Amino acid sequence: MKALVIRRCKVLAAALVISSLPYYLGCAARNCRAGTMRTATTVTSQPCASPCNTDCGKTTSQTTVVTTPTVTRTVSASNDLPPNAKPGDCYAKVFFPPKFETVTERICVKPASERIEVIPAEFEWKEKRVEIRAAEKKLEIVPAQYEWKEQTVMTDAGHTAWQRETANCANLPDGTKREVVCLVSSPPAYDTIKTQCLVSPESVRETIIPAQFETVREQVLVKAPQTRRIPIPAEERIVEKTVKVADGGMRWELVLCERSTSSEKVNAIKEALASAGFVPGPFDGQLNHEDWTAIESFQEENGLGVGALTHETLNKLGVDPDE
Repeated sequence: MKALVIRRCKVLAAALVISSLPYYLGCAARNCRAGTMRTATTVTSQPCASPCNTDCGKTTSQTTVVTTPTVTRTVSASNDLPPNAKPGDCYAKVFFPPKFETVTERICVKPASERIEVIPAEFEWKEKRVEIRAAEKKLEIVPAQYEWKEQTVMTDAGHTAWQRETANCANLPDGTKREVVCLVSSPPAYDTIKTQCLVSPESVRETIIPAQFETVREQVLVKAPQTRRIPIPAEERIVEKTVKVADGGMRWELVLCERSTSSEKVNAIKEALASAGFVPGPFDGQLNHEDWTAIESFQEENGLGVGALTHETLNKLGVDPDE
């Protein structure tokens, strides 16, 4: 019980020190110092579906903060008392450590991007007949053609002529033949000769020289080259981090009064600490150093106010503070 009284005295002393700190008043108070002004920029952002999305809307605002002057005087501890206190209750200022929580957060390891892939052109080999020499016309002179033919030609058309002859029909007395004139008819005379006859006259002959072709192989474009955009998704990772959700500080808490601290209740508190896995001191009906070490460890582990045996601690241990 003596240890409990000493512990409460330490807590009350800490409360007096904290309550004696300077506090802020309006500038109408006396002995105030000149205020200062500063401008703070606050950026608020809308929640993003993905941490890699940089297009989330952001709002920027400026806030002008005027720090009020401080007063050099202090106030007494009577101005810092437990609020809404009831008669018969005991209070002590206890320390509440900052509260931390482990939260998961998605972070962007690599933003989304895209890769451009070039699809090459497609070709195939085809055979093709190409003209290497065009058709042309050639004019050629064909000479006249002759041939030799035998031909019977009349060399004499035949005629009648007087021909002097001697005839026996007119003999002279001396026995000489007398000359007579006879009308002699000569038949036509013919002769065979060779002559050159024209078979075909000279002419111009048109000769067509056909075109010349050659079969060649060539590459033909089947499909033109193309580009394709391949999206690369963003890479995200879920990480765990510890964040502070509440600041620590001193606060008035309802504590177990000395008149309500019996030996049976102290032993019940020790038994509850042992059941919770903490090592208290001997079960002698008194709170010693080992008990307070176990109580503070229990309070720290359960996020309770540290520094006094509060009703909240007892309720957490399962011990009724009013019995």
